[in-house]
Amino acid sequence: MNAPAIQGQVVAIHGIVKVIDAQGHERILKAGDIIQPGEHVVLLDGATLTVSRAGGDSITVDGPRDLALTDETLTPQSTDKSEAAVAKLAPEAQQVLAALENGQDPLAQLDSAAAGLNAGGATDEGSHSFVRLVRISETLNSLSLDNNATAEVVVPTVQGETFSTTPAQALTATTPISVSIENISATNNATPTIHGTGIPGLTVVVSNAAGTVIGSAVVGSDGNWQLTPSSKLPDGTDTLIATSTNAAGSSASATGTAIIDTTPPATPTVTIAEHNDPNGVIGAGDLVNGKVEATVKLDAADLAKNGSATIVVNDGGHTTTLVVHSDGSVTGADGTVSGSYNNGTVTISMTPPAQDAAVTITATQTDAVGNTSGQGKDSGTLDTTAPSAPTVVIATDANHDGYINKAEQGSATTDTVNIGLPADAKAGDTLNVTINGVAQAGHVLTAAEITAGQVVLTPAAPGDGATLTVTASITDPAGNTSATGTNSAKLDLSATITISSDGSGSDHVYNSSESGAAVVSGSTTGVEAGQTVTVTFTDSANHVVTTTATVAANGSWTVPASSLSGLVDGPVTVKATVSDVAGNTASASNTDSKDTVATIAISSDGSGSDHVYNKTESGAVVVSGSTTGVEAGQTVTVT
Repeated sequence: MNAPAIQGQVVAIHGIVKVIDAQGHERILKAGDIIQPGEHVVLLDGATLTVSRAGGDSITVDGPRDLALTDETLTPQSTDKSEAAVAKLAPEAQQVLAALENGQDPLAQLDSAAAGLNAGGATDEGSHSFVRLVRISETLNSLSLDNNATAEVVVPTVQGETFSTTPAQALTATTPISVSIENISATNNATPTIHGTGIPGLTVVVSNAAGTVIGSAVVGSDGNWQLTPSSKLPDGTDTLIATSTNAAGSSASATGTAIIDTTPPATPTVTIAEHNDPNGVIGAGDLVNGKVEATVKLDAADLAKNGSATIVVNDGGHTTTLVVHSDGSVTGADGTVSGSYNNGTVTISMTPPAQDAAVTITATQTDAVGNTSGQGKDSGTLDTTAPSAPTVVIATDANHDGYINKAEQGSATTDTVNIGLPADAKAGDTLNVTINGVAQAGHVLTAAEITAGQVVLTPAAPGDGATLTVTASITDPAGNTSATGTNSAKLDLSATITISSDGSGSDHVYNSSESGAAVVSGSTTGVEAGQTVTVTFTDSANHVVTTTATVAANGSWTVPASSLSGLVDGPVTVKATVSDVAGNTASASNTDSKDTVATIAISSDGSGSDHVYNKTESGAVVVSGSTTGVEAGQTVTVT
């Protein structure tokens, strides 16, 4: 059976002690760890290491020191006066051991450090004084030094660094053991100083709940210790465990908490109210009751936990600093800028600065432990001057009388509307149009339209008798809107007129009596009251008699009696013409005649030349003659 590997277990430790294995891996020792033979042990300044050995005894080594533990070191050896043969001692070592055995000051055997490197037993460069001894634990435990002399001992570390140390207070197996650790209240310092109390001279090791050592410290003579964690503590509530172990291996521990908060509040969101212009212009449309308004969104939860926020408003060169407190109050308002808080939102109201002046708002939020957010910011330039109003022309209404008649409309189903752009309109402005009260999609003006000076629209034509109404305005990128241009036109496609009587009677012949006072009357449809009806009488010689009448509310009309004496007998054309307000013209005509002259002559009355009817003549009187201006078939009555 193979013998078990010789090893040592750490019974007690204070300070920082490192172990480097054969592969160069380094670890920090803690109570209970096992040290294997051949591992390299480095004790830093102030450190003490107690290791149990096979057989139940232990060895204690103080730092600063650099040593390798061997099988021989970890196994108790029987000693006699020939023990020095294990390793030949240098003369200096022999002198020191002799001084110890005789109760003398061993340090007096060392040459002054000033004598040089090797004079004091040193083996490396530097002003060190030390002597290398082997297996000193068996002999030192029974010795006591009463000398008052002290020595500064400097020992190189593995890396070549040097540490200065003074002899530590001796600790015994009966040293009482106790330790405490203070809680760390909320802080934004991830490596806060950790404080506690313990037994002077003992080491306190602080670890987290996962067992990871975050640092160690030696308790001072006043019973207090403190340390700074070797790495940052995580955010949140951390459990800290302080452990202290005495030479007998008895341990005490205490638990504390550290509340770490290194996370700042979210960056506030600053928005100038209703401010949508991509160029940062604040227009008249952005003002609320004549004021520039802004909102600042904060982290309400952080604010309520003793947080605060700082808002700086530069209003056209006037600077105001508002402070939002954890109770929701806002201080710092002046006559120009004010603010109020509600449920995470600060509403800011400020007097508008001068035209073209800048407004800038910045905001930061700080939590209870001092973490400060990033800076939120918004800015803009005041522009409350609106563009000039556009003009609206319904081009289909050619004479611009407000009516679109049949001739103007023709067969088209749409109308043409020209929106005239003012001189101060710019590409990027928005043209707002409504047609018969219905808002159309906003149209962003182009450079070509600005050059042309107009935008042409072609809305659908209204129904006959309906009205086309178009309004237009211009809004600049700042939200300033011009006055409105407008135009209307009524579509009127028809008008009619009829002649119900032209004064010629049922025979349509103006006789002498009728031609002396011809009265013509009729009616209209689609013709507005008050429109003029013109009546003409035209004979075969193109002689014309003209008279007029006014359309009544019911559409009827009657011209005054007209004399046709200026017309020659024969065919007469009677024509009535009227136009409605839209310009639609209607006419009606009758073809009559004038006959005011008729003659008759008796060429024979049957009385003979003596004009006496005798008996014979009177028995059969025949009368004959001729007429002029009398139509054939007319009856001649002879009496």
